[in-house]
Order: sequence, then structure tokens, then C-alpha cells
Amino acid sequence: MPSISAPARILVTGVNGYVGAHVAKDLLDRGFIVVGTVRSSVKGGGIAKYFKHYGDRFSYVVAQDMSEPGAFDSIINTGNFDGVAHTAAPIPSSTAISATKGPPKDMFNAAIEGMLNVLESIQNYGHSVKRLVFTSSTLAALQSEPGVVHNETNWNDEVVKHVQERGDEATDLECYMASKCLSERAAWKFIEDNKSRLVFDLVTVLPTAIIGPPVNDDMPHGQLESSNRLFDGLKSFRSDSQLLDTWSTVVHVKDVAVLHSEAFLQPGAAGRRLFAIGANPSWQDIYDCLNEDPPFPGVPRGNPGVGKGSDTESLEWDMERPRFMLCWAEA
Repeated sequence: MPSISAPARILVTGVNGYVGAHVAKDLLDRGFIVVGTVRSSVKGGGIAKYFKHYGDRFSYVVAQDMSEPGAFDSIINTGNFDGVAHTAAPIPSSTAISATKGPPKDMFNAAIEGMLNVLESIQNYGHSVKRLVFTSSTLAALQSEPGVVHNETNWNDEVVKHVQERGDEATDLECYMASKCLSERAAWKFIEDNKSRLVFDLVTVLPTAIIGPPVNDDMPHGQLESSNRLFDGLKSFRSDSQLLDTWSTVVHVKDVAVLHSEAFLQPGAAGRRLFAIGANPSWQDIYDCLNEDPPFPGVPRGNPGVGKGSDTESLEWDMERPRFMLCWAEA
């Protein structure tokens, strides 16, 4: 497919969410026209207020439940979109981060159904759509074997099997990991099964733990991505000394947003799974990042500027494609 460049029209699902808002802002800053989906007009009004300086290049529509069949039909049918960024997804509650057990999670099916609803709506009504960019996660590709260099062929089938076996005993976080794997797999299967009839292609973006400030300081804490809420969950049962050097790779939310935009702009991104992996920092690095303007609520300041990265071993990821696309330096 050819590249999609400004002033093309892009639909961003979950535009009031942590990642969705940053994706929308990056697209708007590049001159795109953005229509965002929200679950209520109240949430839409809040994000519209923040984006008001973009004038009529930003608007929102209400999609109350993305897992409902046809949830996006009328939106895509009347939107005349050139591209769709599907960032909306169910995320675990803050208690999930500390591995609280619970019943089978609605997120498990909602993520898959929401993904398929977007794909089916584009297939049936989105005749102008050239590309769908889906926000997945490195959790969808995570491997437990030591020494694996993760690449686009890897899938976290182990956690899917684990959740299926544990049933009601599976934690929210485990279900979230499985939902990311299954929803992305469902997307690629849909593309393969319907490739002879499709006029659009798919790109998936797989970030690691996402950090960085929300797009505006008025965003409620509860709306932020689970990656940022991980701080609260870990903080509740780990001391500062234990926390200092126990962190995996992270990526800044602004880099994740840029990678979404570049996925539309670059023809060579078609059919690719793009990892978004940053550094392996210390907790002081995390504190410094989350205290950027606007600061993330309730984060300690520690000793600003003294973080030098963690000495803990991190997983390896094949970053050749995203580094080429974004001119990223080696972390």
C-alpha cells in the first residue's frame, strides 16, 4: 500500500486513553485530521478541550462498547478515513498488578471481539481505508526460554495455555497478557483469511512497558495505561531499595506515538510487527521520567539525575525494523 500522509483522515480508537491521546497528538502535530472514539460524551468533551487548538482537525465520536457487534460500522461508514489506529483495549485494574486472583476476565474476549469488530467494519464499510495500525504489546511475543532474541515470529502461546488451564484462578495480568496475544493473532488470521478481498493492510506496534507523562495533567489516574499503573502496584509491596534495580525494558510513550505515525507514513511497514523497546533503566530513571512536565501524580522525586540505568539482565529483541524506520540509536 502507498504511504498515508497528511492531511489524511485517521480514526484513533480509545483517543482519551494514555496511548491513544499521545498517538492522536503526534498525528495532529504532523498535520493529519484525527477523529477519536470515546465511550461517552463526557470523556470526549475532556479530550476535545485539550485538543481545541487544533480546530476542526480534531473531533470525536462515541462508541460505548467496542466488543458489541457493529460497534464501529456507522463510524467507519461515514468517516471517509484513510487509516485507523486501534489503540483501545481492556486493561487490568491496579489490583491486578499485584496478581490478585479473580473470575474469568471480560477483557479476554472483549479485546478479541473489539479487534475483529474494527477489522470487519473496515472490510465492509471502510472502502477508503488503506492501513490499520494496531497497538499490541511485547507481552504478545514474550518467550520464557533464556537467551531468546525475540522477533516477529514469536508468540506468547505459553501464557494463553496457562490461562486456559487455570480458568478462574488466572490473574487479571495473566488474562491481559493472553488477550494481547490472542487479539493480535486474530488480527493477522483475519488478514490472511480475507487477503484476496481486502483493500487495506495491517501493521502492529508492540511496546514494552510504557512510561512518561500523560498528554495533559488533567487526565484521571484511572484512565492511564496499566504500564504506568504498574508503579503503584509494585510500590505497594516493594521497598525503594528492592525496587531500584528490578525493572525490565521500558519505552517512552512519545516514542510509541511516533512509531504509530511512522507506521502510516512508511509503505515498507505493511505486514510487519514493530517492537517498541527503549532502555533498561533504574528506578531513579523512572522517577525522573514520570516527573517530567506534566508530572505523574504521586511519584517520588528520589535523587533526580543520578539514575544511570539498571545492571539487571534484560530480554533481547530484534529492533532492526523500527530502528531503521525511526533512526533510533541503540539503547
